[in-house]
Amino acid sequence: MTSDVRAARMEAEAFSEIPTKSTQSVQPQAQPTYAGLDAGSYPGQPAVDTYRGMGFAVTALYLSHAPARSIPHEVDAGWIAAADYLAKSGWGLAPIYVGAEPAGSSTVPPPDDPLNDAQVDATEAIALAQKAGFQPGRRIFLDVEAAFPANTPYESYVLKWLEVVQGAGYGTALYCFPNQIGWCAAHGIPIWTVHLNKNTGTKNPQTGVITWSKLSAPLPADSIDVGAMGTQGRFYCQAAGLNVELDYDRWTVVDPSNS
Repeated sequence: MTSDVRAARMEAEAFSEIPTKSTQSVQPQAQPTYAGLDAGSYPGQPAVDTYRGMGFAVTALYLSHAPARSIPHEVDAGWIAAADYLAKSGWGLAPIYVGAEPAGSSTVPPPDDPLNDAQVDATEAIALAQKAGFQPGRRIFLDVEAAFPANTPYESYVLKWLEVVQGAGYGTALYCFPNQIGWCAAHGIPIWTVHLNKNTGTKNPQTGVITWSKLSAPLPADSIDVGAMGTQGRFYCQAAGLNVELDYDRWTVVDPSNS
């Protein structure tokens, strides 16, 4: 999730997840991994063609940036309309739905009524995925951001959202911090982690000045958390000289939407 909706607290917590010798393990890079991007708004066909040409293989594809029941008009028509072109151009896709989120992790509020909100949000996610051309059998990601404790109202929201989406025949996955990996493994849910490394771009919280992480070919083979299908290791990136804010991922799979 790019900085238009990312809260300062979430950024601070993500920086606390920077891997060191004594913290989160990372995948050995014996198998090929794939470069991915995450842009809050669809950057347009010329830009995605340029990114594809420099080695990007996977892109996040936003279905929404907030649930319609709480914040209207956040459906991402640009990404949804581009899904067919991107698939035909060989992109792997990670369709992602931003539902309710843990308090303080972004500008999107937590659920008021966890089970009912999850039912409504999951139904919206399914409809938007179908509008983008994703049929049952594909995978939809739920954007969770910060990790959440077990036996809480937010966990009940996540479990119900997963249940409804799976009941419609779709695969599911979470986008979350790496300390949710064990929970995901226990529930059989793939995870795309956000776990910043030392090469991430930064934004000064006082001045708003961004120090960009500049990406060029060959794209860097950043680490992937053990137990994750992909890891977002950098915020505030730019590539190919384009004035587009990206987050940078590495994936273990070439098409995360294939469940």
